[in-house]
Amino acid sequence: MLARRRDSAARDIERQMKIAWIASYAKSGSTWMRLFLSRLHAGENWTANDVASRIPYFLEFAKPAQPFPLADTRDPEKMAAMASTWLPLQADIRRSLGGDAPGSIPVKTHNANVEIAGHPFTSPEHCDRALHILRDPRDVAASLCHHIDRSLPEVVRMMTDRSAIVIPEDGMLPEVWSDWATHSQSWRRFADGPVESIRYEDMIADPSGAFQRALALLGWRYDAGAIAAAIDAVSFAQLQAAEARDGFIEAPPGRAFFRRGVVGGWRDHPEQDQFRRLEDAFAEEMTAFGYR
Repeated sequence: MLARRRDSAARDIERQMKIAWIASYAKSGSTWMRLFLSRLHAGENWTANDVASRIPYFLEFAKPAQPFPLADTRDPEKMAAMASTWLPLQADIRRSLGGDAPGSIPVKTHNANVEIAGHPFTSPEHCDRALHILRDPRDVAASLCHHIDRSLPEVVRMMTDRSAIVIPEDGMLPEVWSDWATHSQSWRRFADGPVESIRYEDMIADPSGAFQRALALLGWRYDAGAIAAAIDAVSFAQLQAAEARDGFIEAPPGRAFFRRGVVGGWRDHPEQDQFRRLEDAFAEEMTAFGYR
C-alpha cells in the first residue's frame, strides 16, 4: 500500500508544470519583471503588493523551523543539510502552484545555481528553464548600499567574495550569492533547459521587447493589449506613486524600494575607486554583457 502511494505521488508531481526560475543577483531588476508578470496574469484586479503571492520568492517556501544564524553558514554540515532541502522544496512548489500558472511556474531566486556537498540547487526533474536578469554591477552596488544600509566598500567586498552567503531576512534560510560574476555565469550556463539573459538596461530602453522575450521563454501567451496595459501599470513612475500611497511589501524598513531606477546612477557616487574594484574583478563578464 505504501509503495502504491509513493508511486501515485510520483505520478502526480510528474504531471505538474515545472519551475521557470527568475534568477538574479539582488537589486538587478527581478522584482520589476515579477511585477510585470503578476500584473499580466492578474489583469486589472491587481496591486503591486500582490507580487509575492503571484510570483513567489523561493525562500518564502523555505522558512526553517528554527532560526538559521549567520554563523551557521560557516558550518559545512549545516550548509549541506540546508542544501539537501532545495529539491524537495521545489517539488512542494510544483504541487501547490502547478495548476495555477498559464505556462511554466515562475519562481524568484537570488541563489547562484551552485551545488553544496553534492546537493544541486536545480534539477531537470523540477525546473526546465531560467530567466536570468542582470544589471551593471556598479549600479547593483550603488542600489544595494541603500537597500541593505551598508557602505559601498562593504557592498563591494561582498560582491567580490566568491564564498558570499547571506540570510535576506530573519526566519529565512541562507542564499548563496557568491561573487557577481560567478553568480551570472552560473545562470547563463543553466543546463536544465533554455535560458534567456535579459539586462535591466534593456528593460529600461525597450520594455516591450524585453518583456516579450521573457514571455517567449516562459511560454505565456497574451494579446498585445494586455501586455501593453501591464507594461504601463508597472512603469517606474506608477510604482513609485503606488509605494508612496500604499507602501511596498518588499521595501526595507524606513526606506523606499523604488528609489531611482536609473541606468548609470553609480557615476554620481563619490567613491569612484570602489567601482574600479568591480571593473577589475569582473572585466571579462562585464565585457561579455556590454558593461565595459
